[in-house]
Amino acid sequence: MTDWVETYFPTNPPRTKPRGAALRRVLTAAVFTTVIAGSLFVSLARAPLNQTAFGGAFPGIDLARALDLNSIEPASGVGEPDRMGQEKAAQQQGPQQPPPDFIQGASSTSTTQSGDHQVQAVLVARNIAVISSTLDARITKMPLRDGDMFEKGDVIAEFDCGGEAARLREVQARQRLSKTQLDAYNQLKALDVVSKIEVVTALENNAQAVAQIEQLRNRISLCKITAPFAGRVVKKTASQYEFVQTGRVLMEIASREPLQAQFLIPSIWLRWLNVGTPVEVYISETDRRYTAKVSRIHGEVDPVSQSLQVDAELDSYSEVLLPGMSGRATFAPEAVFKKPGFGFLGLMVDSPPDTSVTP
Repeated sequence: MTDWVETYFPTNPPRTKPRGAALRRVLTAAVFTTVIAGSLFVSLARAPLNQTAFGGAFPGIDLARALDLNSIEPASGVGEPDRMGQEKAAQQQGPQQPPPDFIQGASSTSTTQSGDHQVQAVLVARNIAVISSTLDARITKMPLRDGDMFEKGDVIAEFDCGGEAARLREVQARQRLSKTQLDAYNQLKALDVVSKIEVVTALENNAQAVAQIEQLRNRISLCKITAPFAGRVVKKTASQYEFVQTGRVLMEIASREPLQAQFLIPSIWLRWLNVGTPVEVYISETDRRYTAKVSRIHGEVDPVSQSLQVDAELDSYSEVLLPGMSGRATFAPEAVFKKPGFGFLGLMVDSPPDTSVTP
């Protein structure tokens, strides 16, 4: 009975190795071999591992971090150009010098291959006026619309001034009465019948009536607004039969004289640019070029953009041009280096070197 129990239920069973121990040893050896092989491969490729990759070769370091391929940094000269070398070469060469007429803020400035200097330009009218209301009254006549043309002296707006006209007739009647009284007192004064104070009173009453007539006539003259020059309606902001107050903007008008080209130039161009410098203006809307000359140099340089506003008068043209049309203003090299090269600043610019080949 004891032998049978011992046979089927041994008290001291033989020790057997767990099945997972051998598998864990194999995996550990495989991971260790992979890390060592990877380190040797990177070393041979002259791309050392960073600190994270090297940590995987030592005990106590997480193997997942050691196998992170994103932590491998390429060495200088492997797989891409040497950036350090490029930066050193750029420092030795120094910063590239911009052309003499380059202005950081003037992005609209350019120089063509032929040496022309170009800037963006826009057409403007010589005379621009904003017409405002001169009275608190109702508009009875306003015949012009946007784009309509008119001549100098034409009535462009008229107000209802019936009250002022009636007031004028009243004051005129009072003045006639005061004038009659003054004449009578002058006759009585010759006879020494009236006192001096009565004559002076009649004289001042007549003077007051005359002054009131002048005031009313001046006010009535404001009831009609006439055009100060021949031009065109740019924008209309009021309509007929509308009641407006004093100072209310009615319309904006511009003259029909030959237009001007307006543009910004780098302030350094004043070394060679002056009043009378020829310029060619290209208008995008008409796709044509027009000759012009610089007529005005404005009196202030913008210190931020280092630019200056310049006006140029267009020569005679036959096309219909409107203010606001834009294009380019081009200065030819012969204008830039014209002799004598005195610009607005009084500085002389040397002429370009002669590159022609002499036999």
